[in-house]
Amino acid sequence: MIEVVKNILDSNGYRLVDLELHHDEAEIYIYQPLEEIMREEYFVAVRLRNQTDAEARNWLEIKAEPLFEQVFSSGKVNNEFLKNCTMLLCFEEDKINRDTVLLIEEDQYNFKKNVISYYHEELADLKKYMKELKIESLNGFVINRMINSDEGRSFLSFKDNHKQQRNYYSLILKVVLKLPFFSYAPKEQSLVNLDKEIESSLTSDQFSIYNQLLSEDVEWSEENILECVERIWRA
Repeated sequence: MIEVVKNILDSNGYRLVDLELHHDEAEIYIYQPLEEIMREEYFVAVRLRNQTDAEARNWLEIKAEPLFEQVFSSGKVNNEFLKNCTMLLCFEEDKINRDTVLLIEEDQYNFKKNVISYYHEELADLKKYMKELKIESLNGFVINRMINSDEGRSFLSFKDNHKQQRNYYSLILKVVLKLPFFSYAPKEQSLVNLDKEIESSLTSDQFSIYNQLLSEDVEWSEENILECVERIWRA
């Protein structure tokens, strides 16, 4: 899962900081924004090798602060890291409790923290989807296209069945909701000319009546509506 997070960061204006962090307990990757994107936020992507609820709490209570100090004192990041850094903790959904997720995300000491939880079925389906469509880069355009796929029916299906759905779509939505830089762009809908839609659905007789209704220079009221309709039908 952490490879998906790295792909998204690599593809959306962030680069990996050249800093080796030796932790037996976790994979850790530090990302900083490219100068040209005019952002300031750093990201620390983390995947614990021991995926247990107890280890997640241990990471919060004991490991996070030394990691924060180690990165800042490395000389590889600037002062923005102190006040603008988010840890993205990748965790298997069924191995961490909801209470622990809330505990981690509500803790504002050192890093801001977001937990990206996932099921193996979701991850496998995303990899399959990317392979079938030959997707290599999960940039903003690609992710928006995924979210808007199938004329919006994919989103409606997720909305109606989000608790049971475990596929690429549910995973990509969970990930982007944890990334503050992601901007959703709804698919533009073509404007419909309502007059033409109505006219094209009418028979020739109905079209004649429709035109007369529109051309009637009369203020319709409850008192005269029957009279007006009868006059048009007799015309």
